[in-house]
Amino acid sequence: MTPRPRVSVIVTAYNLATYLPAALDSALAQESPGGPIQIIVVDDGSTDNTQDVLAAYADRVEVIRQENGGLVKAVDTGLGAVRGEYIALLDADDEWPLDRLRRHAELLDANPHVGLVHGDMEVIDSGGATVHPSFFAWKQDTPTDGRVLARLVKDNFVSGGASTFRASLMPAIWPIASDAAYPDWWIASNIAAVAEILYDPANANRYRYHGGNMGLGADRTAVLAIERRELPYRRWAMRNLTSDETIDLRSLSEIVMRWRAAVGHSAISAGGSIRGVMPSDELAAAAEQRSAAAHPPGLERCRALTRALSHAPLDGSTTVDLDVAFLQASELNAPPEPLGQPLITLETRPVLVLSWLRDLVSCPELLREFAAESLTRDDLTLAILAPDGADLSGLIALVESDPALSDERCDLRVISEPATWPARRLLAARAGATLTAAGAPGDYAELPAHAARTALAA
Repeated sequence: MTPRPRVSVIVTAYNLATYLPAALDSALAQESPGGPIQIIVVDDGSTDNTQDVLAAYADRVEVIRQENGGLVKAVDTGLGAVRGEYIALLDADDEWPLDRLRRHAELLDANPHVGLVHGDMEVIDSGGATVHPSFFAWKQDTPTDGRVLARLVKDNFVSGGASTFRASLMPAIWPIASDAAYPDWWIASNIAAVAEILYDPANANRYRYHGGNMGLGADRTAVLAIERRELPYRRWAMRNLTSDETIDLRSLSEIVMRWRAAVGHSAISAGGSIRGVMPSDELAAAAEQRSAAAHPPGLERCRALTRALSHAPLDGSTTVDLDVAFLQASELNAPPEPLGQPLITLETRPVLVLSWLRDLVSCPELLREFAAESLTRDDLTLAILAPDGADLSGLIALVESDPALSDERCDLRVISEPATWPARRLLAARAGATLTAAGAPGDYAELPAHAARTALAA
Protein backbone atom coordinates (compact mmCIF):
# COMPACT_ATOMS: atom_id res chain seq x y z
CA MET A 1 0.00 0.00 0.00
CA THR A 2 1.41 3.38 -1.00
CA PRO A 3 2.02 5.53 2.10
CA ARG A 4 0.18 8.81 2.34
CA PRO A 5 2.39 11.74 1.34
CA ARG A 6 3.55 13.85 4.22
CA VAL A 7 3.34 17.02 2.10
CA SER A 8 1.62 17.71 -1.21
CA VAL A 9 3.30 20.43 -3.27
CA ILE A 10 1.27 22.25 -5.93
CA VAL A 11 3.42 23.86 -8.63
CA THR A 12 1.48 26.23 -10.89
CA ALA A 13 3.03 26.90 -14.30
CA TYR A 14 2.07 29.16 -17.17
CA ASN A 15 4.70 29.98 -19.82
CA LEU A 16 7.56 29.85 -17.31
CA ALA A 17 9.58 27.02 -18.82
CA THR A 18 12.80 29.00 -18.33
CA TYR A 19 12.46 28.91 -14.54
CA LEU A 20 10.46 25.72 -14.04
CA PRO A 21 13.45 23.33 -13.73
CA ALA A 22 14.90 25.33 -10.84
CA ALA A 23 11.53 25.28 -9.07
CA LEU A 24 11.08 21.53 -9.49
CA ASP A 25 14.67 20.76 -8.54
CA SER A 26 14.28 22.76 -5.32
CA ALA A 27 11.11 20.84 -4.44
CA LEU A 28 12.64 17.47 -5.23
CA ALA A 29 15.77 18.27 -3.19
CA GLN A 30 13.85 19.13 0.00
CA GLU A 31 15.03 17.72 3.30
CA SER A 32 12.54 15.09 4.44
CA PRO A 33 9.48 16.57 6.16
CA GLY A 34 8.91 13.22 7.84
CA GLY A 35 7.54 11.28 4.91
CA PRO A 36 7.03 11.23 1.13
CA ILE A 37 6.48 14.39 -0.88
CA GLN A 38 3.84 14.51 -3.62
CA ILE A 39 4.58 17.06 -6.35
CA ILE A 40 1.68 18.12 -8.56
CA VAL A 41 2.37 20.41 -11.51
CA VAL A 42 -0.64 22.21 -12.94
CA ASP A 43 0.20 23.43 -16.44
CA ASP A 44 -2.30 26.20 -16.98
CA GLY A 45 -2.38 25.99 -20.77
CA SER A 46 1.23 26.99 -21.42
CA THR A 47 2.17 27.74 -25.02
CA ASP A 48 5.95 27.66 -24.53
CA ASN A 49 8.04 24.49 -24.05
CA THR A 50 6.71 23.76 -20.55
CA GLN A 51 5.56 20.30 -21.63
CA ASP A 52 9.07 19.45 -22.87
CA VAL A 53 10.49 20.47 -19.51
CA LEU A 54 7.94 18.37 -17.65
CA ALA A 55 8.73 15.34 -19.79
CA ALA A 56 12.15 15.18 -18.13
CA TYR A 57 10.47 14.92 -14.71
CA ALA A 58 7.74 12.49 -15.74
CA ASP A 59 8.71 9.80 -13.21
CA ARG A 60 8.96 12.22 -10.28
CA VAL A 61 6.02 14.59 -10.57
CA GLU A 62 2.32 14.37 -11.38
CA VAL A 63 1.22 16.63 -14.22
CA ILE A 64 -2.24 18.06 -14.80
CA ARG A 65 -2.73 20.07 -17.96
CA GLN A 66 -5.73 22.36 -18.37
CA GLU A 67 -6.87 25.21 -20.54
CA ASN A 68 -5.60 28.56 -19.38
CA GLY A 69 -7.79 29.74 -16.52
CA GLY A 70 -5.47 31.83 -14.38
CA LEU A 71 -3.63 31.28 -11.11
CA VAL A 72 -6.72 30.84 -8.92
CA LYS A 73 -8.11 28.11 -11.17
CA ALA A 74 -4.72 26.40 -11.38
CA VAL A 75 -4.36 26.21 -7.59
CA ASP A 76 -7.97 25.07 -7.26
CA THR A 77 -7.25 22.23 -9.69
CA GLY A 78 -4.14 21.26 -7.75
CA LEU A 79 -6.02 21.20 -4.46
CA GLY A 80 -8.38 18.66 -5.94
CA ALA A 81 -5.47 16.25 -6.45
CA VAL A 82 -3.63 16.48 -3.11
CA ARG A 83 -3.20 13.42 -0.91
CA GLY A 84 -0.80 14.75 1.69
CA GLU A 85 -1.21 15.69 5.33
CA TYR A 86 0.14 19.17 4.64
CA ILE A 87 -0.05 21.32 1.50
CA ALA A 88 2.40 23.85 0.08
CA LEU A 89 2.27 26.05 -3.03
CA LEU A 90 5.23 26.78 -5.32
CA ASP A 91 5.15 29.15 -8.28
CA ALA A 92 7.05 27.91 -11.32
CA ASP A 93 9.35 30.96 -11.26
CA ASP A 94 10.35 30.62 -7.59
CA GLU A 95 12.69 28.32 -5.66
CA TRP A 96 12.71 26.92 -2.14
CA PRO A 97 15.51 26.72 0.41
CA LEU A 98 16.24 23.07 1.09
CA ASP A 99 14.91 22.99 4.68
CA ARG A 100 11.64 24.76 3.94
CA LEU A 101 9.19 21.84 4.06
CA ARG A 102 10.92 20.14 6.98
CA ARG A 103 10.78 23.28 9.13
CA HIS A 104 7.15 24.00 8.35
CA ALA A 105 6.09 20.39 8.94
CA GLU A 106 7.85 20.39 12.30
CA LEU A 107 6.13 23.64 13.29
CA LEU A 108 2.70 22.30 12.33
CA ASP A 109 3.42 19.06 14.19
CA ALA A 110 4.34 21.00 17.33
CA ASN A 111 1.40 23.43 17.18
CA PRO A 112 -1.92 21.62 16.65
CA HIS A 113 -3.87 24.88 17.06
CA VAL A 114 -2.05 26.36 14.04
CA GLY A 115 -3.59 25.84 10.61
CA LEU A 116 -0.98 27.58 8.47
CA VAL A 117 2.71 28.46 8.80
CA HIS A 118 4.30 31.15 6.67
CA GLY A 119 7.74 32.70 6.48
CA ASP A 120 9.82 35.45 4.98
CA MET A 121 11.19 35.37 1.44
CA GLU A 122 14.52 36.10 -0.18
CA VAL A 123 13.96 38.19 -3.30
CA ILE A 124 16.10 37.07 -6.25
CA ASP A 125 16.51 38.31 -9.82
CA SER A 126 15.99 36.39 -13.04
CA GLY A 127 19.44 34.85 -12.74
CA GLY A 128 19.03 33.80 -9.11
CA ALA A 129 21.14 36.54 -7.51
CA THR A 130 19.84 38.05 -4.28
CA VAL A 131 18.05 41.38 -4.67
CA HIS A 132 17.05 41.58 -1.01
CA PRO A 133 17.46 39.00 1.77
CA SER A 134 14.09 39.85 3.35
CA PHE A 135 10.88 40.55 1.45
CA PHE A 136 9.15 41.96 4.53
CA ALA A 137 12.04 44.31 5.33
CA TRP A 138 12.18 45.41 1.69
CA LYS A 139 8.46 46.19 1.65
CA GLN A 140 8.61 47.66 5.18
CA ASP A 141 5.89 45.30 6.30
CA THR A 142 5.50 43.61 9.67
CA PRO A 143 3.92 40.14 9.61
CA THR A 144 1.81 39.04 12.56
CA ASP A 145 0.56 35.71 13.77
CA GLY A 146 -2.02 34.23 16.07
CA ARG A 147 -5.67 34.98 15.34
CA VAL A 148 -5.14 37.39 12.49
CA LEU A 149 -8.36 37.23 10.48
CA ALA A 150 -9.07 40.95 10.90
CA ARG A 151 -5.78 41.93 9.33
CA LEU A 152 -6.19 39.43 6.51
CA VAL A 153 -9.66 40.70 5.63
CA LYS A 154 -8.16 44.17 5.40
CA ASP A 155 -5.14 43.14 3.28
CA ASN A 156 -3.09 40.05 2.57
CA PHE A 157 0.38 39.56 4.05
CA VAL A 158 0.77 35.80 3.55
CA SER A 159 2.56 34.63 0.42
CA GLY A 160 1.46 31.30 -0.98
CA GLY A 161 4.99 30.32 -1.93
CA ALA A 162 6.14 30.83 1.66
CA SER A 163 3.29 29.04 3.45
CA THR A 164 2.29 25.48 4.38
CA PHE A 165 -1.13 24.48 5.69
CA ARG A 166 -3.12 21.50 6.91
CA ALA A 167 -5.04 19.38 4.43
CA SER A 168 -7.55 18.67 7.19
CA LEU A 169 -8.77 22.26 6.71
CA MET A 170 -9.60 21.72 3.04
CA PRO A 171 -13.39 22.04 3.63
CA ALA A 172 -12.77 25.62 4.76
CA ILE A 173 -10.87 26.61 1.61
CA TRP A 174 -11.86 24.34 -1.29
CA PRO A 175 -13.23 24.83 -3.82
CA ILE A 176 -11.91 28.36 -4.21
CA ALA A 177 -14.71 30.80 -5.01
CA SER A 178 -14.69 32.71 -8.27
CA ASP A 179 -14.62 35.93 -6.21
CA ALA A 180 -11.12 35.14 -4.91
CA ALA A 181 -8.49 37.61 -6.08
CA TYR A 182 -5.49 35.37 -5.33
CA PRO A 183 -5.27 31.83 -3.97
CA ASP A 184 -2.90 32.71 -1.11
CA TRP A 185 -5.18 35.47 0.21
CA TRP A 186 -8.21 33.19 -0.03
CA ILE A 187 -6.46 30.28 1.69
CA ALA A 188 -4.87 32.33 4.49
CA SER A 189 -7.98 34.33 5.37
CA ASN A 190 -10.31 31.33 5.38
CA ILE A 191 -7.89 29.29 7.48
CA ALA A 192 -7.61 32.26 9.86
CA ALA A 193 -11.35 31.94 10.48
CA VAL A 194 -10.89 28.46 11.97
CA ALA A 195 -7.30 28.33 13.25
CA GLU A 196 -4.27 30.32 14.27
CA ILE A 197 -1.57 31.33 11.81
CA LEU A 198 2.11 31.13 12.74
CA TYR A 199 4.88 33.30 11.33
CA ASP A 200 8.34 31.73 11.08
CA PRO A 201 10.90 34.50 10.37
CA ALA A 202 13.21 32.14 8.52
CA ASN A 203 13.37 32.25 4.73
CA ALA A 204 10.68 30.02 3.23
CA ASN A 205 10.91 30.97 -0.44
CA ARG A 206 13.25 32.45 -3.02
CA TYR A 207 10.85 34.83 -4.74
CA ARG A 208 11.97 35.65 -8.25
CA TYR A 209 11.57 39.27 -9.36
CA HIS A 210 11.76 39.30 -13.15
CA GLY A 211 9.40 42.02 -14.33
CA GLY A 212 6.48 39.71 -15.05
CA ASN A 213 5.29 39.37 -11.45
CA MET A 214 1.64 40.00 -10.65
CA GLY A 215 2.20 42.81 -8.14
CA LEU A 216 5.82 43.40 -7.24
CA GLY A 217 7.23 46.35 -9.15
CA ALA A 218 3.84 47.46 -10.50
CA ASP A 219 3.47 51.15 -11.40
CA ARG A 220 0.57 53.32 -10.19
CA THR A 221 -1.69 52.40 -13.10
CA ALA A 222 -1.12 48.70 -12.47
CA VAL A 223 -1.62 49.09 -8.71
CA LEU A 224 -4.99 50.78 -9.28
CA ALA A 225 -5.99 47.98 -11.64
CA ILE A 226 -5.01 45.46 -8.95
CA GLU A 227 -7.26 47.26 -6.47
CA ARG A 228 -10.12 46.96 -8.95
CA ARG A 229 -9.49 43.25 -9.44
CA GLU A 230 -9.59 42.73 -5.68
CA LEU A 231 -13.02 44.30 -5.17
CA PRO A 232 -15.08 41.09 -5.60
CA TYR A 233 -13.06 39.32 -2.91
CA ARG A 234 -13.24 42.26 -0.53
CA ARG A 235 -17.02 42.21 -0.93
CA TRP A 236 -17.09 38.46 -0.31
CA ALA A 237 -14.95 38.80 2.82
CA MET A 238 -17.09 41.63 4.22
CA ARG A 239 -20.14 39.43 3.76
CA ASN A 240 -18.74 36.10 4.94
CA LEU A 241 -15.88 36.74 7.39
CA THR A 242 -16.52 39.91 9.37
CA SER A 243 -18.88 38.26 11.88
CA ASP A 244 -15.96 36.34 13.37
CA GLU A 245 -15.45 36.95 17.08
CA THR A 246 -11.87 38.11 16.52
CA ILE A 247 -13.04 41.12 14.48
CA ASP A 248 -13.88 43.82 17.01
CA LEU A 249 -15.37 47.26 16.42
CA ARG A 250 -12.06 48.93 15.64
CA SER A 251 -10.99 46.18 13.25
CA LEU A 252 -14.34 46.28 11.49
CA SER A 253 -14.10 50.04 11.09
CA GLU A 254 -10.61 49.68 9.58
CA ILE A 255 -11.87 47.02 7.17
CA VAL A 256 -14.66 49.31 5.97
CA MET A 257 -12.23 52.24 5.60
CA ARG A 258 -9.90 50.03 3.55
CA TRP A 259 -12.88 49.00 1.41
CA ARG A 260 -13.74 52.61 0.69
CA ALA A 261 -10.16 53.34 -0.32
CA ALA A 262 -10.22 50.33 -2.66
CA VAL A 263 -13.47 51.56 -4.19
CA GLY A 264 -11.95 54.99 -4.81
CA HIS A 265 -8.80 53.55 -6.35
CA SER A 266 -10.90 51.25 -8.51
CA ALA A 267 -13.00 54.17 -9.73
CA ILE A 268 -9.83 55.92 -10.89
CA SER A 269 -8.76 52.73 -12.67
CA ALA A 270 -12.18 52.44 -14.32
CA GLY A 271 -12.09 56.00 -15.58
CA GLY A 272 -14.28 57.58 -12.93
CA SER A 273 -17.12 55.09 -12.37
CA ILE A 274 -17.34 51.50 -11.13
CA ARG A 275 -21.10 51.02 -11.35
CA GLY A 276 -20.64 48.49 -14.10
CA VAL A 277 -18.25 46.31 -12.08
CA MET A 278 -20.12 46.34 -8.74
CA PRO A 279 -23.69 45.13 -9.25
CA SER A 280 -26.00 45.30 -6.25
CA ASP A 281 -28.17 42.63 -4.65
CA GLU A 282 -30.96 44.83 -3.29
CA LEU A 283 -32.94 41.99 -1.69
CA ALA A 284 -29.94 40.71 0.28
CA ALA A 285 -29.02 44.27 1.28
CA ALA A 286 -32.57 44.92 2.51
CA ALA A 287 -32.51 41.74 4.60
CA GLU A 288 -29.29 42.86 6.29
CA GLN A 289 -30.76 46.32 6.84
CA ARG A 290 -33.67 44.70 8.68
CA SER A 291 -31.24 42.62 10.72
CA ALA A 292 -29.32 45.78 11.65
CA ALA A 293 -32.50 47.54 12.73
CA ALA A 294 -33.34 44.61 15.03
CA HIS A 295 -30.06 45.02 16.92
CA PRO A 296 -29.41 47.73 19.50
CA PRO A 297 -26.49 50.09 18.84
CA GLY A 298 -23.27 48.14 19.00
CA LEU A 299 -21.00 45.75 17.16
CA GLU A 300 -23.73 43.45 15.81
CA ARG A 301 -25.56 46.33 14.17
CA CYS A 302 -22.29 47.44 12.55
CA ARG A 303 -21.66 43.92 11.30
CA ALA A 304 -25.11 43.67 9.73
CA LEU A 305 -24.69 47.05 8.03
CA THR A 306 -21.26 46.03 6.77
CA ARG A 307 -22.84 43.00 5.16
CA ALA A 308 -25.56 45.23 3.71
CA LEU A 309 -22.88 47.48 2.23
CA SER A 310 -21.21 44.46 0.62
CA HIS A 311 -24.49 43.65 -1.12
CA ALA A 312 -25.22 47.24 -2.18
CA PRO A 313 -21.80 48.91 -2.22
CA LEU A 314 -22.95 52.12 -3.92
CA ASP A 315 -25.98 52.72 -1.69
CA GLY A 316 -25.37 56.06 0.00
CA SER A 317 -28.00 55.53 2.72
CA THR A 318 -26.32 52.31 3.85
CA THR A 319 -23.00 54.12 3.99
CA VAL A 320 -24.48 56.86 6.18
CA ASP A 321 -26.27 54.32 8.39
CA LEU A 322 -23.01 52.49 8.91
CA ASP A 323 -21.16 55.69 9.80
CA VAL A 324 -23.82 56.48 12.39
CA ALA A 325 -23.71 52.92 13.74
CA PHE A 326 -19.93 53.12 14.21
CA LEU A 327 -20.29 56.43 16.07
CA GLN A 328 -23.01 55.05 18.33
CA ALA A 329 -21.07 51.86 19.04
CA SER A 330 -17.87 53.76 19.82
CA GLU A 331 -19.71 55.83 22.45
CA LEU A 332 -20.75 52.70 24.33
CA ASN A 333 -17.19 51.91 25.44
CA ALA A 334 -18.09 48.24 25.61
CA PRO A 335 -15.23 46.04 26.85
CA PRO A 336 -13.98 43.47 24.36
CA GLU A 337 -15.43 40.00 24.71
CA PRO A 338 -13.00 37.23 25.71
CA LEU A 339 -12.08 35.07 22.74
CA GLY A 340 -12.97 31.42 22.62
CA GLN A 341 -10.84 28.73 21.07
CA PRO A 342 -10.58 28.46 17.27
CA LEU A 343 -12.55 25.64 15.70
CA ILE A 344 -9.40 23.64 14.94
CA THR A 345 -9.00 22.95 18.67
CA LEU A 346 -12.37 21.18 18.97
CA GLU A 347 -11.55 17.65 20.13
CA THR A 348 -14.26 15.07 19.61
CA ARG A 349 -14.79 11.35 19.47
CA PRO A 350 -14.80 9.70 16.02
CA VAL A 351 -18.50 10.32 15.34
CA LEU A 352 -19.56 13.95 15.68
CA VAL A 353 -23.27 14.83 15.83
CA LEU A 354 -24.47 18.44 15.66
CA SER A 355 -27.47 19.87 17.44
CA TRP A 356 -28.80 23.28 18.40
CA LEU A 357 -29.51 24.56 21.89
CA ARG A 358 -32.98 25.80 21.01
CA ASP A 359 -34.00 22.36 19.67
CA LEU A 360 -32.78 20.43 22.68
CA VAL A 361 -34.40 22.75 25.20
CA SER A 362 -37.72 22.69 23.34
CA CYS A 363 -37.58 18.92 22.68
CA PRO A 364 -35.67 17.21 25.54
CA GLU A 365 -36.55 13.77 24.14
CA LEU A 366 -33.90 14.30 21.46
CA LEU A 367 -31.22 14.64 24.09
CA ARG A 368 -32.46 11.64 26.04
CA GLU A 369 -32.48 9.43 22.94
CA PHE A 370 -28.90 10.48 22.20
CA ALA A 371 -27.85 9.74 25.78
CA ALA A 372 -29.39 6.25 25.61
CA GLU A 373 -27.34 5.46 22.51
CA SER A 374 -24.18 6.97 24.03
CA LEU A 375 -24.28 4.47 26.89
CA THR A 376 -23.97 1.59 24.42
CA ARG A 377 -20.99 2.97 22.43
CA ASP A 378 -17.92 5.08 23.14
CA ASP A 379 -17.39 6.89 19.82
CA LEU A 380 -20.10 9.60 19.93
CA THR A 381 -19.83 13.32 20.63
CA LEU A 382 -22.78 15.71 20.55
CA ALA A 383 -21.77 19.28 19.77
CA ILE A 384 -24.51 21.66 20.86
CA LEU A 385 -24.39 24.91 18.91
CA ALA A 386 -25.42 27.96 20.90
CA PRO A 387 -25.34 31.71 20.22
CA ASP A 388 -22.65 33.66 22.07
CA GLY A 389 -23.89 34.54 25.55
CA ALA A 390 -26.84 32.17 25.36
CA ASP A 391 -28.68 31.16 28.54
CA LEU A 392 -27.61 27.58 29.27
CA SER A 393 -29.64 27.13 32.45
CA GLY A 394 -32.33 25.05 30.71
CA LEU A 395 -29.76 22.68 29.24
CA ILE A 396 -27.92 22.38 32.54
CA ALA A 397 -31.15 21.51 34.30
CA LEU A 398 -31.88 18.78 31.76
CA VAL A 399 -28.44 17.22 32.16
CA GLU A 400 -28.54 17.34 35.96
CA SER A 401 -31.99 15.75 36.07
CA ASP A 402 -31.11 12.70 33.96
CA PRO A 403 -28.43 10.17 35.11
CA ALA A 404 -27.84 9.08 31.50
CA LEU A 405 -27.06 12.65 30.42
CA SER A 406 -24.70 13.23 33.33
CA ASP A 407 -22.92 9.91 32.74
CA GLU A 408 -19.33 10.47 31.59
CA ARG A 409 -19.98 8.15 28.63
CA CYS A 410 -22.38 10.76 27.24
CA ASP A 411 -20.03 13.26 25.61
CA LEU A 412 -21.78 16.64 25.29
CA ARG A 413 -19.99 19.83 24.14
CA VAL A 414 -21.50 23.31 23.96
CA ILE A 415 -19.79 25.41 21.29
CA SER A 416 -20.48 28.79 19.74
CA GLU A 417 -22.42 28.73 16.50
CA PRO A 418 -19.87 29.32 13.71
CA ALA A 419 -20.37 32.83 12.36
CA THR A 420 -18.28 32.57 9.19
CA TRP A 421 -18.57 30.62 5.95
CA PRO A 422 -15.33 28.60 6.36
CA ALA A 423 -16.12 27.68 9.96
CA ARG A 424 -19.57 26.38 9.03
CA ARG A 425 -18.11 24.45 6.11
CA LEU A 426 -15.41 22.86 8.26
CA LEU A 427 -17.80 21.89 11.03
CA ALA A 428 -20.27 20.41 8.55
CA ALA A 429 -17.46 18.36 6.98
CA ARG A 430 -16.37 16.99 10.35
CA ALA A 431 -19.90 16.01 11.41
CA GLY A 432 -21.65 12.77 10.54
CA ALA A 433 -25.23 13.67 11.44
CA THR A 434 -27.52 16.31 12.94
CA LEU A 435 -29.93 16.04 15.83
CA THR A 436 -32.70 18.59 15.34
CA ALA A 437 -36.43 18.92 15.74
CA ALA A 438 -37.19 20.33 12.30
CA GLY A 439 -34.18 19.83 10.05
CA ALA A 440 -30.72 21.39 9.97
CA PRO A 441 -30.18 24.84 8.49
CA GLY A 442 -27.94 26.12 5.70
CA ASP A 443 -24.54 24.48 5.44
CA TYR A 444 -25.68 21.52 7.57
CA ALA A 445 -28.80 20.67 5.57
CA GLU A 446 -27.13 17.87 3.60
CA LEU A 447 -26.07 15.95 6.72
CA PRO A 448 -28.24 12.92 7.58
CA ALA A 449 -30.54 13.03 10.58
CA HIS A 450 -29.23 11.18 13.63
CA ALA A 451 -30.97 7.96 14.63
CA ALA A 452 -32.42 9.59 17.76
CA ARG A 453 -34.53 11.93 15.66
CA THR A 454 -35.57 9.06 13.38
CA ALA A 455 -36.63 7.02 16.41
CA LEU A 456 -38.77 9.83 17.75
CA ALA A 457 -40.38 10.42 14.36
CA ALA A 458 -41.37 6.76 14.26
